[in-house]
Amino acid sequence: VDLSIAAVRLLAELTDSEVLIAESTAVDDADLLVRELTKCDLLKLLVENLHRLDEEEEEEQLGAFLTLRIIENLIEFQPVLAVSIASQTHILAFLLERLNAKTFDDNKHFAAEILSLLVQADDQNALQVGGRLQTFEGEMIDGLELLLLACSHYRKQDTSGAEEEECVENMYNALCAALMHEENRQRFFELEGPSLLARVLKERRFAAGAALRALDFSLQWHSGNALLFVEQGGLKVIFPPFMGRGLYKDKAAAGSGGQSADARRMAVEHSVGVVANLALALVQSPPSASPADGAVRPQAGSAQPSQRGLKKEAVERAPQESAASRLVKKFSEKNFEKLDRLCELFFRAEAELRLTDRRLTESGPDDQLEVEGARLAGGLGLMRHLSVIMGAIYVASASCRKQLLAKFHQMQRPLELVGDVLDDYVSMLSVANASMVQAGASEASRGAEKLQAWASVFG
Repeated sequence: VDLSIAAVRLLAELTDSEVLIAESTAVDDADLLVRELTKCDLLKLLVENLHRLDEEEEEEQLGAFLTLRIIENLIEFQPVLAVSIASQTHILAFLLERLNAKTFDDNKHFAAEILSLLVQADDQNALQVGGRLQTFEGEMIDGLELLLLACSHYRKQDTSGAEEEECVENMYNALCAALMHEENRQRFFELEGPSLLARVLKERRFAAGAALRALDFSLQWHSGNALLFVEQGGLKVIFPPFMGRGLYKDKAAAGSGGQSADARRMAVEHSVGVVANLALALVQSPPSASPADGAVRPQAGSAQPSQRGLKKEAVERAPQESAASRLVKKFSEKNFEKLDRLCELFFRAEAELRLTDRRLTESGPDDQLEVEGARLAGGLGLMRHLSVIMGAIYVASASCRKQLLAKFHQMQRPLELVGDVLDDYVSMLSVANASMVQAGASEASRGAEKLQAWASVFG
């Protein structure tokens, strides 16, 4: 062990990020060093050595710290190594187990940082975290379950300082990256992840902000997660940030950055995203036109659902309809205060988008993707989510419909604007659906059809 730690010390000096990118270090020399080290299976040897180190011993704890630093330096210098180290070693299992240590230290901080780096670097790494992983001993562990367990440690606990705050953020960054994949969202549902995030939000500790981001990702195109969140009391915890009333119980819980204007804005935007995803998953499309309105009548002799089939479908749909009703009713409570807030945010986002478009017209980039990205960040993204919510409550509640009409009339804005935003959103989704896996694409396709139906009611 002493010899391995000595070797690790030397490698840490050679691969220090400041050395690899220093002006005195030729690019070719740095590339050659990293290439030769990886050719010798250095990453595999480093990870195997981590297993042998006993972090109860001070010297070996330092050896583990330096090993993690070497791994991070090499990946940052040559990002493609993130793929090989995750596929050829037990690093993901090690990091997830290390994050579940009860006490916080530098190595736990480093483990969270590297896990976040690996999961965000490659889709396969993210999918591995959502599946079964093999440990050094050959035991199979559930990666996503371990990650959720690590996150749950901060449900009722605040952080001790900036480094532990960064550790929590990185754990949730890894979770968000994993939840971008349909397979992982399904596993998240099976592990009752939405229930955990609802409890984290309820406690209003430091992790609440990160949990809100993860919740936003988990609900995208997954009606099961949406329903479970509502059933676990999620509506009670999501509307305070939606209303701009904050995420945290006090300044100490907010940490070093939770009270900033950017943090407060992001809390509002993610809460809007969550409510939009709930609405899209739970609220049904407006009823089809009756035959008198021009709908096609069933052909004589055509196959019709049996009474037993209709009853079964109604029973399965009942929890979703109940959750949708609870969601929609929130917007008529307390003299429509949440609906008024919805409109306030919409008009504010519309004004921001007009400024963004003016700026882009005067001196915007030529690249169309950059323009679209700037518009999304400059008001359009928020308008889309707000329009989804408006579409849902417009078709589901006569009283909300009347209040929406009154608010838009008061602001002298055409309600058709909401339909235009939804149409634009549907166009974007039709392109995105082509690149999604079948399960996610199927739910996204149903969502797009629902949005199209909602858009049509605005004229």
